[in-house]
This record gives sequence, C-alpha cells and structure tokens, in this order.
Amino acid sequence: MDALRPAWLAVPLVLTAGVLYDNTSLNEALRLLPPTDPEHLVTAGRAGLGDPALRRCAEELFALALDGAERLGERRIGGRALETARAFRERFLALGEDPGSERDDLDPFEI
Repeated sequence: MDALRPAWLAVPLVLTAGVLYDNTSLNEALRLLPPTDPEHLVTAGRAGLGDPALRRCAEELFALALDGAERLGERRIGGRALETARAFRERFLALGEDPGSERDDLDPFEI
C-alpha cells in the first residue's frame, strides 16, 4: 500500500474501508489472518506475493475488502474508486506481481 503511483491511491482507501467499516468483512478477515509471527513478517518482506501462502491470503483479503466496500455502497465508496481497486487486483495481485514491477515511464495518473 506504500509508494503507489497517484493512479492507484484509491486502492488502499477502498481496501481499508472495505475491511474496517464492514463488519462481515472484518470478522472474516480476523478469522483468515494467522496469529502474529515474526517469521511471517520476514517471509512477507523477502518473498511478498512470491510466497504461495501469502499470495492466497492476500487474494482472499483483497476479495473480502472489495466485497465490504461494495456493501458500504456508493455514498461511502465511489464507483470509480471501486473500479480502480478491481483494476489493481487484475493488474497485480492476479499475476502475483506488485506495483514495483511497473515500468518507470508510465503516466503517474493513468491506470
């Protein structure tokens, strides 16, 4: 969620709101996440989505967050922000990549 191009800035907001403000998503996320473990953090930092277990967890959390954001409705999460988050999922998470894999010459505001 850090160091994103401006085109993707809605994504962390949609995901955070979708999990924290929708009780269904929050409860599911709490059940999904493993207990805090320093080794998990080391693996996440080194392998990121290259680790199959972390990738599966990230995919499930992303889906929960999008579902929660949809339930919050258009008044809280605008349709454009939700579409940006979906595009992010398809462009990165579905491919096991992260925004750091983008070319440097891209328009910072274009998806």
